[in-house]
Amino acid sequence: MNSIVMLIFVYFIIILSFFLAYHFYTFRKENNLSNKIMALLLFSFALSILAFRFTRPNNFASFNIQKLVYNIQIQLKFAMFIMLYFYIKSLYDKNFLLNIHTIKLHLIPVIILFIYNQYGITSVPSLKSADHQLYINLSTINLVYYAAYLALIFFVLRKRFPTVRNFFSREKNPNYGWLAFLTGNFLLLWLLEMFTLLLVVTGEINYLFDYVVFTYTVIPFIFISTILILALKSPKIFNSRKNSNGISINESEQHRYLEHVLDLLDNDKVFTDAEISLNKIADRLNINSKYLSRLLNDRLNISFPDLINTYRINESKKLLLKYPEKTIQQIMYEVGYNSKSAFNNHFKKNTGYTPSEFRLNSVIEK
Repeated sequence: MNSIVMLIFVYFIIILSFFLAYHFYTFRKENNLSNKIMALLLFSFALSILAFRFTRPNNFASFNIQKLVYNIQIQLKFAMFIMLYFYIKSLYDKNFLLNIHTIKLHLIPVIILFIYNQYGITSVPSLKSADHQLYINLSTINLVYYAAYLALIFFVLRKRFPTVRNFFSREKNPNYGWLAFLTGNFLLLWLLEMFTLLLVVTGEINYLFDYVVFTYTVIPFIFISTILILALKSPKIFNSRKNSNGISINESEQHRYLEHVLDLLDNDKVFTDAEISLNKIADRLNINSKYLSRLLNDRLNISFPDLINTYRINESKKLLLKYPEKTIQQIMYEVGYNSKSAFNNHFKKNTGYTPSEFRLNSVIEK
């Protein structure tokens, strides 16, 4: 690739990364913490590429400055993996907070490696260097560090989605496409560095150097461009609007979530569970309970308790007619009520009769 064209690619990546970082940081929506973490990830990504440009040998920077910039670039790449872990953690852990107590354990190995690199290395590692041993040593440390965070990310996702099928379920994980792309690219980064290390160890890097540089330029370009495209297309990331309560609502999401709620009620009959609650349904949908409550009020014009009671009363009417041998109390428990007075009150409010009157009138009419 022509050096001028490559330079244009590199600075396009940097500018676009800064733009997206700014947008995520300033954009207000329900998962605001996640957006800020994504902004930090993209900011680290842009700075790491910018730092890489200054690690190349030139007549304007001293060796100490080049070494410092190289060291910073390494730490920024570490920061990207840390931020990816925090980002995914923030999406699926309601109690996650980003503070000094959260990040201090993650910073310790970064600080140790920074000090070691700054005072322990006597040259800036380069793929074109005749002595590749320093590059091999540092690259091995990088790969182990990256692999550790990929494993942590895997455990977070495995805990939330026990099977691969659950992860790729649009109902259980509406963001699976975005998360698969994001984690997949970081896995690709790890594989690319592993492949480069193997080329260095085997001595093949001299023959494939131009291809490696091309790959390290094109993949970040595709990565950041795809994030922009996905962000512009995905309501969960970019195009969302807020209702009067400040909760992010999107038309396609509303339709999908409502379908799933109605499926749980019509087919799974979750209303027969006496302990059913708004939080339980929200957890099954993997959405915020306030979001779900607002969704039911806006789209169905009904509160969650009234919706559950409506389903319970409709089911009890069917059972009262279908099973005349069953007592009213048996049917009351079957549809999810524990209180006879509550059952009678809701039944009369819905039908104008008590359960016994409803059954008796139905028999007389026949």
